[in-house]
Amino acid sequence: MQQDLKNRSTVNQDVLIIIVTYNGEAWIQNCIQSLIEDPDSDIIIIDCNSTDNSKSIVKSFGDRIITFFSEVNLGFGKANNIGLRYAIENNYNFVFLVNQDTVCEPGIIRRMKMVSKSNADYGILSPMHYFNSNTLDRNFENYLKRSKTRTITHLLNQQEVIPVDFINAAFWFIPIDVIHQIGGFDPIFDHYGEDNDLINRLVYINKKIGVIPDCKAYHLRNQNSDNKTPSIQSVKNRYHRHFLLLLKNPVNKYKTQIIKMHQRLIRYVISSGMRFDWKKLMGLSMAYFTILGKLSKISKHRKYYTVNDTNLKNIKFQNNLFINENSKFDNINHNYK
Repeated sequence: MQQDLKNRSTVNQDVLIIIVTYNGEAWIQNCIQSLIEDPDSDIIIIDCNSTDNSKSIVKSFGDRIITFFSEVNLGFGKANNIGLRYAIENNYNFVFLVNQDTVCEPGIIRRMKMVSKSNADYGILSPMHYFNSNTLDRNFENYLKRSKTRTITHLLNQQEVIPVDFINAAFWFIPIDVIHQIGGFDPIFDHYGEDNDLINRLVYINKKIGVIPDCKAYHLRNQNSDNKTPSIQSVKNRYHRHFLLLLKNPVNKYKTQIIKMHQRLIRYVISSGMRFDWKKLMGLSMAYFTILGKLSKISKHRKYYTVNDTNLKNIKFQNNLFINENSKFDNINHNYK
């Protein structure tokens, strides 16, 4: 059934589960199955033009899930913004952002909703991220290790929210009123960094990020470290993301952040030069000059994506068009229950 999504007025659920898919045929069936029986939620799938069997698997669930198929790969942030906008227009109280390569244990949504309601100072809550029944996801474990006063064993044994500085967006449970305050993901980030940017805005409004120890979910990604020697392009991408996050952070005025960027640049150049690390120097230079060419655009995005949901309000669903600030994506099909 194809209609304008914004006309949907039959929402009875509290939570909208948002799953972005791209060539996820190995995981998406189990991911959806682990969540579809939850009585308090709806599921929306935003597919980013998968070329494998993902679309067929998603379609096999019929009208039990809301689907949104794009003819281009929107990327993580833009695709999730479709789900966030849909949640706002249809008056959901919470959103739960879930990666395609995951499985959630039963009852997780009801538990997170209960904890969220009793801990209003938390803007993002997440379950424990496991790789298998006994092993924590490697990156998730590193986030927990940043706690300076408690061991991981102690953290796992307590029944309260664990505050963390950062948690990756594999499982983000967010009250919709928080989205109204900070908006969605900034599309200025092409690949990685948009979750860090959103968390910076969350912290700016004095909200916290937390993990619920008695909630369990599985992130089935590769756990091996990438020991490859980084290319100049990967070094450039990393520093570009680093400078962009610094400039976008609303904690200080834009001019102050620009000064900080140059201070860091000088430090990085001296450090790399002393080690004769020419690859790092080349990538760093490329990132810096790319950022210089974007300073005006970054300033606009800093104002537009700081502390409000204006960016989401400017995302419009018009028949088969998805339109945001800078881009138009044609022929996005959608159906819903």
